[in-house]
Amino acid sequence: MGREEDERDHYKVEQVLCMKGGDGETSYAKNSNLQIFVMSKASFMLEESVKELCSTFLFGHSHCRTLIVADLGCATGPNALLAVLNIINNVCKICDDLGQKSPSFFLFLNDLPSNDFNNIFKSLGDFYDPISKNDRECFIAAAPGSFYGRLFPSESLHFTHSSYCLHWLSKVPKGLTDGNGEALNEGNIYIGENSSLVVRMAYADQFKKDFTAFLKSRSEELILGGSMLLTFIGNVTTNASFKIYDVISQTLVEMVKEGMIEKSRLDMFNLPCQHASSEQIREVILGEGSFKIRRLEIIKTDWDGGRDDLDEGASGNNGARGKFIAKYVRARPCSWPDSVKMCWMSCLRE
Repeated sequence: MGREEDERDHYKVEQVLCMKGGDGETSYAKNSNLQIFVMSKASFMLEESVKELCSTFLFGHSHCRTLIVADLGCATGPNALLAVLNIINNVCKICDDLGQKSPSFFLFLNDLPSNDFNNIFKSLGDFYDPISKNDRECFIAAAPGSFYGRLFPSESLHFTHSSYCLHWLSKVPKGLTDGNGEALNEGNIYIGENSSLVVRMAYADQFKKDFTAFLKSRSEELILGGSMLLTFIGNVTTNASFKIYDVISQTLVEMVKEGMIEKSRLDMFNLPCQHASSEQIREVILGEGSFKIRRLEIIKTDWDGGRDDLDEGASGNNGARGKFIAKYVRARPCSWPDSVKMCWMSCLRE
């Protein structure tokens, strides 16, 4: 077995995976427009979920005085508080329309321990001000840890939200090397167009294990009648390649040819993510059995996050879009082990 795979097997994704913190030009805070855009596209589903939440816990027999909500995979930057703010605003609007007093809110922000929570805490003053001015109560707490395990006490949450993070796996899938430790996904950092069925199934199996664990944990944490709204970066077809990673892989192959990185380093590096299809997601939810699917929608969007400011005439500005997407990707994982970070970051600099 090669040295690179030894290192890959010995680091835990939850200890090193995080979005790039701070406020710099390549930070996640400055390059998360796509996530914000997707939240806006999925706002109608959040409104439906909140209406049901209010009907169940505020206006039914329960008549809760405090709603307890968790946002899983909150990341950092401006959109870290956007989801919970949208939930608060939707609940308060429903209560105001019905002449009811709004409940208090206890909100948990979850991400891995390496996440830049300090960046979020610095913005809490601006977040709280308009809420308190409207005589509403809101309390926020961080809940660091992997959402593939338990995060909260049993039957403690009314609602769970997660957007654009369940494609990250708990670890790189097993089965990406043969019995001699040779790479089976040569020249790719994820499922590529030339990846074998063995590689594709390894990713599918790991997603099934992880998402099943996620659902089981949430089923134990949610109060009876509670619900979730989950948004994925998915794929149209099952176990298919992903265009951005194909481009990065091709760039890395060229860098190997030019002697800029070692071939073995590329061949042994595989991303811990899976962009599942709607069929795969549905299959795991039904198989785990704790939840009913009330609605499953496919929302298609461009990688530029629908930014009109990138348009120049009918044809658009491909150069500006390319730079936007490059910064978007660079704001992703920033704490890989040295043997893979150089491979990842040197490609993005190109």
